[in-house]
Amino acid sequence: CGPCANRKCNYQRTWHPTHCCEACRLGSGHGPRCAHKLLEEPHPASPAEVRHALDASGACSDGRVDVHALIRFLTHDASGVDIVSPTVVFHCHAVNVPGKLSLPELRKALRCLGFPDDAISASIADFIPPSCKDSCDIELFRAVYDHMKKTLPADSLRVPHAMRGMSWKQLQQVADTFVATGWLGHRCNELNQVQPAPRHRHKPDLYSLNRCVVKPLTCNHDSSCEAYRQALSHSWPLLVPSKDASFSELVNPTGRFVHFFVSHFWGMLFQKTLDVLHKWARKCDVRGAPPCEVTYWICLFALNQHNVKEEVGDGPRDAPFNAALTLAEYGIVMVLDEHASTFSRIWCIYEVYRSVVELGMRLHLLSVDGPLDESTDATTLIEYSTRLDEMSAVKAQASSEHDRLMIRHCVADPWLSSQPLHDDKVKEALNDPSAFIIFDEAVRGLLAKSLLQAALASNRLDLAQSCVASGAPLDRSAVDRLRQLGFDPVTGDIQGRPCLVGAARFGDMGGLDLLLSLRADVHARD
Repeated sequence: CGPCANRKCNYQRTWHPTHCCEACRLGSGHGPRCAHKLLEEPHPASPAEVRHALDASGACSDGRVDVHALIRFLTHDASGVDIVSPTVVFHCHAVNVPGKLSLPELRKALRCLGFPDDAISASIADFIPPSCKDSCDIELFRAVYDHMKKTLPADSLRVPHAMRGMSWKQLQQVADTFVATGWLGHRCNELNQVQPAPRHRHKPDLYSLNRCVVKPLTCNHDSSCEAYRQALSHSWPLLVPSKDASFSELVNPTGRFVHFFVSHFWGMLFQKTLDVLHKWARKCDVRGAPPCEVTYWICLFALNQHNVKEEVGDGPRDAPFNAALTLAEYGIVMVLDEHASTFSRIWCIYEVYRSVVELGMRLHLLSVDGPLDESTDATTLIEYSTRLDEMSAVKAQASSEHDRLMIRHCVADPWLSSQPLHDDKVKEALNDPSAFIIFDEAVRGLLAKSLLQAALASNRLDLAQSCVASGAPLDRSAVDRLRQLGFDPVTGDIQGRPCLVGAARFGDMGGLDLLLSLRADVHARD
């Protein structure tokens, strides 16, 4: 616990790393997860807290503050920040418990600093007390770092995963160099001729971009690399890594602070994805950043694609994207193509659950036309509603069967997720839709929220009712609009279920209180 970082707020932070809740951080009041725990007295920042903040920004050295470095930190420009400072690396990895590193987080943090796995294991065994292996604080982490740094290879330092963002301008440079020129399309045609019926027909999407651009450029290549020659021909002299790296480390070797985490489908055309992100960059209000400098965390560019299994880690809650989610200041955006393909991808729906339900982040759904809650295209809304009805953890797909199984085990209802995954009976049970009732209903309700607003704005009562049936929360404006369209959620039911019962089932406490205040029948049943 401690004071909320919003100096106008008198509540304590309890679960959020910096504020009393995510809504307070965004300046929009207090959300449902806020504990409303008052401070005993106004809490001015102590000298230790000021020093801690300066250490995290990399702007303080030898007792003197570099004002320009501090400004860069506050405006999300990481150039000049010491990315291999133990303090910066520590805070970029302390996700599950602010101020403490779990054992998986500790390993990732030390690996980020360039230490080899065998040295990390030896140091953890020899240097860290057993009681601290799952609660390593900053002082212990610094001590471990000081103990190990004598063996640190000079070329092994890495950018922390949470700082591997790319600005929209940099992302568009990738598209201008490899997509707009027709270079990637030509490579796709060549691959399609060699493999006339591949699992995924090659097109200028992120799958092809990974194969033809990202992976060739992020290994220790020579001047014969076709992608490298293409970049040079467009006056883009990318770094040549001494060993396998992520693409973002080539374009931002000092790291970049992230505004938005992006959840998306790799099969969507890359330029279409960027067009959606550009529309959002122009619409959203990001402090101190013009639209071209809005920074996104995209897994294709942020992860080392040569070693994805190690990058993902032992489980989805330990994966590096958790750090990016936690430190993405303005939340998560989900990019939807015309068929809402992200609804059928296990990583995408897990990212929604992890970010909103477990981490309290803010979710923005973006269609090809802009924010989903502002969409009025009937065809798009019908397609999205259909895909939402079909969404489930059992049906969701992944490129890796290992990832799919691992995530399903993580999000299964407690009676199943508490059992070991290596048990064959557990693996068999993971094919049963009834094992994911909690997860499926939570994610479906979150995704239905924006779709409900769009359906109401488009006068589509049928779609609006479907969204409510999927768990979209009700507020006064939604109730009033539903009444205008001819349906009263106070007295009516959807698919045989009264709206009051639905609100209770989906945990919509605001909707429940509202319907009760409007005298909904408390004796109503399915």
